[in-house]
Amino acid sequence: MRIETERLFLREMNHDDYNALYQVLADSDIMQHYPYTFDEHRVRGWINKNIERYQIFGFGLWAVCLKDTGEMIGDCGLTMQNIGGVIKPEIGYHIRKDMQRKGFAKEAASAVRDWTFENTPFATIFSYMKYTNLPSAKSAMSWGCSKVDEFKDDENGITIVFAITREEWLKLKQYGPMFENVDCIQMYVDDLDKGLSFYRDALGLKLLWRTDKSCGLGMEKGLAELVLTMEHNDMVDLKVHDVERELPRFIDAGGKIIYDPFDIDIGKCAVVADPWDNQYCILDMTKGTYDTDCNRNVKGVTKK
Repeated sequence: MRIETERLFLREMNHDDYNALYQVLADSDIMQHYPYTFDEHRVRGWINKNIERYQIFGFGLWAVCLKDTGEMIGDCGLTMQNIGGVIKPEIGYHIRKDMQRKGFAKEAASAVRDWTFENTPFATIFSYMKYTNLPSAKSAMSWGCSKVDEFKDDENGITIVFAITREEWLKLKQYGPMFENVDCIQMYVDDLDKGLSFYRDALGLKLLWRTDKSCGLGMEKGLAELVLTMEHNDMVDLKVHDVERELPRFIDAGGKIIYDPFDIDIGKCAVVADPWDNQYCILDMTKGTYDTDCNRNVKGVTKK
């Protein structure tokens, strides 16, 4: 069994994975929400348990490996769990500490979700956790789950339950989330050099690109840029895969177009508003990305 994603592959774990798995399960920070700590005996038992699951169910927790190197960085898979007194299919994962906050948990769990709906008759997949385990709750929502239950139990105090149905998955597969990420936040300045003096030199943001009338600055974390512009356009830009393809979906949902799609250097852009009249730009990068020189001045566009 092998499941591949853009950056990962999942396979059945075996006894040769002990050292890699021990780094994950024996880490008290990663396993802080478990009622016990993992020693050598428990880690080896974990591997044995999942080998048994493969034989009985055809699934279990699989080894999560980097596609480029083959290195195992954790586990993720489908298991049968007692959730509120009922045995239900549940997706769980554990990712090594230095590999967290890179989107690997979402990527692996999404692949397991797809495999489950494509290869089993389950109508709903669950994910449950202790109420204080906010990272796991956010991860569950990131791959399509919604909160469906909450109950008291002796082990967790309060357990929260998330789930996604087959119907919700089919809709998600058909459309996918419209917004890929926050592309940038635009701020007006009357002089780019003065703006750079403040945001880059004084506040430490990194210059990514510059044109005659605007420049993009990178923040410490995340993909969003702070764009300084000499044109009055204080607005948030949200990146989509294709502006013209997504606009009908936006309108059908109750949104409206403020400015029709227009060409920009890297793709297309449109100004839209939601039903509450919150206005923002949506843009795509269907033409490419900015190509800059050593001083970060834009010299062209690298075609996709």
